[in-house]
Amino acid sequence: MTAASRNTLNAHYTDARIAQAVWSAVRALGFGGGRVLEPGCGSGNFIAFAPAGAQLVGVELDPVTAGIAAALHPAAQILPESFADTRDADGSYDLAVGNVPFGRVVPHDRRHNPGGHSIHNHFIIKSLRLVRPGGLVALLTSRYTMDARNPAARREIASLADLVGAVRLPSGAHQRAAGTTVVTDLLILRRREPGREPDARKAAQADSAGAAGPDVPPAVPPVTSLTQRRLAALPPDTRPLPSVAAYDQLLRLPPRASSPSQGDRS
Repeated sequence: MTAASRNTLNAHYTDARIAQAVWSAVRALGFGGGRVLEPGCGSGNFIAFAPAGAQLVGVELDPVTAGIAAALHPAAQILPESFADTRDADGSYDLAVGNVPFGRVVPHDRRHNPGGHSIHNHFIIKSLRLVRPGGLVALLTSRYTMDARNPAARREIASLADLVGAVRLPSGAHQRAAGTTVVTDLLILRRREPGREPDARKAAQADSAGAAGPDVPPAVPPVTSLTQRRLAALPPDTRPLPSVAAYDQLLRLPPRASSPSQGDRS
């Protein structure tokens, strides 16, 4: 019961359609098989849609949920433990996928969280450490990973990986599966090879996105919605603005003389 109560406030389950879309994205980016880590796997929604050739390891804090995942997916290895306690070697996975827990909880992990990051950022950073150079990390996370004014977590992420893509999901994306309207981002990152310089522009954006402060969003979120992006790609509207001259002329016309109504006896 202790693990279940600790997991209640930050456990969110993933809609099957979202899990399938994430798998499609990583396959399109070149994943063809290998060791796959799902931190905070829940009952195994991502594991259920894994492609052939994926050797899956899930980590789940709640022992009951971990048992369900193991029963549903006997081919996967399910570790019933806190991800902070996972002791796999750095670079031992080819891919990490999943929907990380999020909140203001700070996991105690001296090796992978010396900076004291919130749980969602700890999951991202540790996943990057456990994935080999050149491997992918595709995780759904709280929008505050990108929106927080304190850039410390983004700086550490940028020091380890290059951002391949980011998509902000609509607020109702998790309503059907988890009953929540929380706003999440899908971040796809590629672990940087040793000796390769980071993308200077992206590193600068991570460094300057918001001033140091608490994990609260700035006035303008740095992630652009799909709708805004599509509108920005449309060609400019060169049509002339509609004229109001005709309406001005109507306003200048003298008022018509009103005819007496039938009820007027004057």
